[in-house]
Amino acid sequence: MSMKKLQIRVGNNGPLNTEQETDTTQNNEMDELAQMFTSPSAVNQSAEESVVNKNDTQNIATSINISVENIIPSRHNKFKAYEGEKQTTMIDSIKEQGVIVPLTLRKIDLPGNYEIISGENRWRCATLAGLTHVPAYIVECDEETAIMMLTEAILVNRDITYYERVQAYKQQYDVMRRQGKRNDLSEDAEKTDSLDIIARKHGESRTQMYRLTKIADLTESLAELTGKGRIATDAAVKLLNLSVENQRLLADYLVDNNVKLHINHAELIIKSGEDLSYDILDNIFLPTPQQAKPINNIKMKRSSRVCENVNDANEIEETIEKALQMYFDHENTINEYTQCNEIE
Repeated sequence: MSMKKLQIRVGNNGPLNTEQETDTTQNNEMDELAQMFTSPSAVNQSAEESVVNKNDTQNIATSINISVENIIPSRHNKFKAYEGEKQTTMIDSIKEQGVIVPLTLRKIDLPGNYEIISGENRWRCATLAGLTHVPAYIVECDEETAIMMLTEAILVNRDITYYERVQAYKQQYDVMRRQGKRNDLSEDAEKTDSLDIIARKHGESRTQMYRLTKIADLTESLAELTGKGRIATDAAVKLLNLSVENQRLLADYLVDNNVKLHINHAELIIKSGEDLSYDILDNIFLPTPQQAKPINNIKMKRSSRVCENVNDANEIEETIEKALQMYFDHENTINEYTQCNEIE
């Protein structure tokens, strides 16, 4: 499938379709995009293999060397750059062997400059390694298609965090949703739309994918706690009603107190309003223990078995009182002895 057929016909300034382009053409493009997302072969390929075919001479003849100064990162790349050991390892590898896998770039309006679709870490590390040029494939595609390619490369090729993963899901869903929902019948005769396509692509249920795309709007700390199982996914969606400040406070509380958040906790937190505090959260997660009910009377059925020869109820009660006093005196003596030994 050529790159031109995969392009989504929307750019920064709205639809690029001319009057001659029919609705049939738009539907065909959406059909092909949906097929790319749902076909088994697409899952087993890397992002560049599935959308950038080196043998497609209409778009890519071979990689070319591009000056690192003429390359800019994508504003849609929300993923953290390598740092620490990962960055050092890549820099050392580039110094020794150069950039082995070419970057994927696209032409932009600024003449002579290119935007990164995939390979931003290679570009950064190559710059730090002292390289002036890097190999790259140049593709012609619009911004929406570039987002799809960028996020797919991230999902397929990187060890990413939970927060980065849900960000990628949301970006892909938003791109497809902007193209209009699919209301036709799929092969299994069920209605499908953008959310269905994204869910099937990544092996999730429609409901779970909906939650994941919502969790992407939480603060990173709350999203990561969800990924670690500290917050239930259905509860995490409800937390979107909190302000960013309260989301951060809640994340700190969950870490400090090592507690898990379930749907009932989320509902109580939302009801508490904007004045969220550790005290309010204590009342939700650490409720006050229930006080023991006062003893109004004691059933004599069990006691009567050891007092067969006593017919006076008052005498039985006095005997029980003395027995209980002896028991607690004995327990107190044991506790005092144990504490003394611990001190010694």
